Formats: sequence, C-alpha cells, structure tokens
Amino acid sequence: MRAVRTRSPRARLCPICQTPMKKSGRTAAGTRRWKCTACRSSTTAPRPLSPGGAEQAVLGEFIDWATGSRSQADAAGGSDRAFGRRTAWCWDVPVPKPPATGQVHSQVFIDGMWLAHKWVLLVARSPTHVIAWQWAASESAAAYQALLADLAPPDLATTDGAGGALKAIAATWPGTPIQRCLIHVHRDTVRDLTLRPKTTPGKALLRHSRKLLSISTTEQATGWLVALSDHTTLYRC
Repeated sequence: MRAVRTRSPRARLCPICQTPMKKSGRTAAGTRRWKCTACRSSTTAPRPLSPGGAEQAVLGEFIDWATGSRSQADAAGGSDRAFGRRTAWCWDVPVPKPPATGQVHSQVFIDGMWLAHKWVLLVARSPTHVIAWQWAASESAAAYQALLADLAPPDLATTDGAGGALKAIAATWPGTPIQRCLIHVHRDTVRDLTLRPKTTPGKALLRHSRKLLSISTTEQATGWLVALSDHTTLYRC
C-alpha cells in the first residue's frame, strides 16, 4: 500500500491560494524566492509567524504605529532607532493582492484613504468586494493608473472627482463613463457652504445636497435635477 504524504507544518504556503510553494532561486539581494505550484505566483515570503508569539506582538505594534499618529519613538516608549530595528522585517511581510481575473464589473468605485505618515491607500471596489489596491505617496494619475492597470474596463466608474483619478480613468479606460460619488458631492457642498449657511440660496442648496444621499433610482435623480434647475432659475432672477 502506498503511503500518503502529508504536508509539513513548516511548508511555505502561497499567500493567494494557500497551496504549498517550492523554492525558485533567489533575488538580486540574495533573498530566497518561492513559487506557488498552483497559481504560479512568486513571493519572497518570510517564515510564518507563530500565533501568539513574539513576532505576532511586534507585527501588531508595527501596524498600530503605521495606522496611527504616534512617532516611532513614542510607539517604542524611547528610542526610534530601536523601534526601527525591531520592526524592520515587518516591511517585508507579503500582503497578497486580489488576483486579476479579467471579470467585467457593472460598477467600480475608486477612492483613496489617507493614513498617517503621508501614505495613501488607493482602493478599487466592485459593488460587493475589493478588487484591487495600491500604496502611493499621493493621489496622482500615475498612482491611479497602477491601481487600474490589471482591471478590465467596467460598465461604470465612480470616483470622488479627484483630478488624478479622472485622468487615469480617461487614459486606462477611455470608453468607460464616469459618475461622481454623491457622498463626496455632498461633502464638497458642506465644505463650501458650511453646515449653517447664512444666505437663502445657500440654505436651499444645502437642502438639495442632503437629498442627494437618498437618491437610488433614475426617476429620483431626474426629479432632483428638475428641482435644482427651478431653484437656480429663481435665484438668478
């Protein structure tokens, strides 16, 4: 009877499909490279973290610093250099990206989330889940193009109106119509008018802006535009 081989608990697993990986040479820096036997992805995955171990605690400390506002010295309770040395390996932990499937989505939402230390996480999301993300130093057109590069053009792209996103969509998905995010339109209106506008036209515009958040059908959108046009004509007169 042929013996059944069991997977070693120390086997390197693919961060995407969790299949055991094989050694695949080394990088120019001498780091071991691993290749997945199933999805063929390649990574320089460090050794797995032991649950509840010291490495897990250091990684948690690193994440708290990266997503917070404290300096490295404050996070370490003393020396920033000691913190940097202790958490240096955390920068090399592989974070798997969603695989590019070529699926055409009915709608893709694109936005940037600013974190501490002047980093922004650009995210592309379908109506149900995140389909791509990209770290960047700014919401530039180049950064957004890197986010969209592996995605199939959707039926509709929704964005907050950032110039970099609009330029990247026009270059990467030239035939895709663009919709402004209604929540961002409302936020921009509040920023310009404040929550307590003093003029009658300003108060009317703020009321219309709030109604944007409840629009979910084409008929409601048409009615909103007609009402806005009527008020605009009234105040111009």
